[in-house]
Amino acid sequence: MLVRSLTAAGLAALLSACSSTGKTLAVSAHAIVVDDYSVDGAQDEELQGYGVEGHLLLLGPDLSLGYEQREIGGEDVDELFLGGRCFVIDSPIVSPYLSARLRYSDGFEDSDSDSYSGWAAGVGAFVWFLGPTYIDLNVHYEDLFSDPDVGGSETGFDGITGAIGLGLAF
Repeated sequence: MLVRSLTAAGLAALLSACSSTGKTLAVSAHAIVVDDYSVDGAQDEELQGYGVEGHLLLLGPDLSLGYEQREIGGEDVDELFLGGRCFVIDSPIVSPYLSARLRYSDGFEDSDSDSYSGWAAGVGAFVWFLGPTYIDLNVHYEDLFSDPDVGGSETGFDGITGAIGLGLAF
């Protein structure tokens, strides 16, 4: 019980420390440019992808909804995610943040596979230029809640991804 209370208190303190960007809505597009991904423990599995996101920028943490089209080890997969972002510092030049996401997919397109869900946690920063325009640089660690059945066998994949995006905030 004490651990839960301390965890809840720590989470509440973190969320209350979130800064605001002074904006309300943002949209962005991004490409995965860094990958250190493994499939069933085999390192250096090729991961490529791109996506779009919409953000509701609140006074505390913001809410994000996004879509990514990925290619993992030569197989295509579409993913949706719902996440939150806590800006640590807000400045007119750089706004660093912590983020967390819940991920979902109906499965790989070219093979008989189960749907899967997972999570991601990471850090990033908005680099502001030309007023409401920003470059979003981020790195996430991703994992699944359970390994999906892909082509008749359970397949786990996890790792680090990094993305660069271009966005516009209103």
